[in-house]
Amino acid sequence: MTLDLLRLGRRLLDRLRPTSPLSLVPKPLVCAHHPLVIVWSARSACTSTTAWFATASGFEPDLPTSGLSVHEYRRKVIYGSPSYRAALRRPLDGLTVVHVARDPGDRAVSTFRHALRTGFEDRRLAASPLGPFDREAGFSFARWLDYLEAIDIRAGNVHYRPQWHPFEETRRPDIVIHVGRQDLFAELDRVGRRLGLPGSMDRAPPWLARLEAHRAARQGDIEGGDLSGHPFGRLAAAGREPWPRPAQLLTPDTRRRLEALYAVDVENLMSRV
Repeated sequence: MTLDLLRLGRRLLDRLRPTSPLSLVPKPLVCAHHPLVIVWSARSACTSTTAWFATASGFEPDLPTSGLSVHEYRRKVIYGSPSYRAALRRPLDGLTVVHVARDPGDRAVSTFRHALRTGFEDRRLAASPLGPFDREAGFSFARWLDYLEAIDIRAGNVHYRPQWHPFEETRRPDIVIHVGRQDLFAELDRVGRRLGLPGSMDRAPPWLARLEAHRAARQGDIEGGDLSGHPFGRLAAAGREPWPRPAQLLTPDTRRRLEALYAVDVENLMSRV
């Protein structure tokens, strides 16, 4: 009985203890021995960003042979390390905060394909206020945007939440790296060298390049212009049927809708170079 009460007391204290803004989901990558914080977002080169961080910050150099995916490695090895947990308690002053961001339109197309390919949102889509979505039969990019507009994206899955992180309400980023506009590895490596990080990765290693190529869609095989209202299904998203080019989904109308949905990203991240 006494032991149970002690455990209950510890849990209550943990809940009352102030939480570091660095602990907010998705957890930023915080370097234990150098003043670096990297804010990342799902579908915004998060795999490449994590691979760079694991190498540059001195974590296990054999990530590709660890038997873990890059994101399993992030959760189990990086987040699980005592040095990372200690780094979360560091004062925010003096840190260099880097945010790796992606154009909201390109990210939305990537998330749309990911939802069709993996089914990560199937449960919520089945109970959608717009009626059920069926990724075997397929649905259109415009209908996916209908869904995002009908829910609170800030409380939803990390794959479509805004990229602007709650942490940044406390500490705005010093550097924003734009995936698609800038060379991700070169920009990250420039920051790493300036801060004296032990590792270096100024380009994607072969194993990571192969992983990204394996996940690529068969885009470019479909004729036509605006395909934002055309349904696509799981097979197309998995690369077994043709997939549209981003420009065929990102029409003036869908871009306008995305700018409204992700106004916080447009205002705080896309305007910075």
